[in-house]
Amino acid sequence: MKDKKRLIILIIVIVLTLIVCGIIVFDYIKDDNKKPNTAEVQITNNIKDYGYVLRDTDTEYYKELFDKLKVALDKDEVDEELYATLLSQLFVTDFYTLSNKLSNSDIGGLDFVLSTVKDNFAAKAKDTMYKSVKTNLYGDREQELPTVTKVSVDNIITNNYSYGDNKDTKAYSVKCSVTYDKELGYPTTVKLTLVHTDNKLEVAKVN
Repeated sequence: MKDKKRLIILIIVIVLTLIVCGIIVFDYIKDDNKKPNTAEVQITNNIKDYGYVLRDTDTEYYKELFDKLKVALDKDEVDEELYATLLSQLFVTDFYTLSNKLSNSDIGGLDFVLSTVKDNFAAKAKDTMYKSVKTNLYGDREQELPTVTKVSVDNIITNNYSYGDNKDTKAYSVKCSVTYDKELGYPTTVKLTLVHTDNKLEVAKVN
């Protein structure tokens, strides 16, 4: 009788062990088959001479602005104020749209930031604006994050701006109003300073 009970217990233990092992193997295979979103981010368009690129993860509003900028920069004589306006709208849209970012190190708007301050800007953004952004490498994030739906340029003027050993006598000061799909407490007014690097405008400062 005791041997029979032991046999039954042994069978139960073996069955439970097999079930647990099966679950572990299934989860491993399932996770192993997941492809991170980083592999799916593709450049779908670009403005070659300026280094601006359009990615498949960008919002529809951003893509519309990008197409307008491409047309503006493709002209023989570029309307620089229009260029400054569109660049400001693109930067604000990308930087403050967090919903399409893959992690807190996926900083938006870096294509438009002055090269000499880009690293410091990205590091500061990661510790502030992007600090709470959770990883979404596998598309399973449930965090509510903002999407910029409109950026209006309220004021744009030129003035003197000094940075490092450089001075731009025709730098642009741009004031923007930002609209989101949902009110989550993110900035609705942004001020930018744009400076010249040869024929290219770059964001030197964000207020």
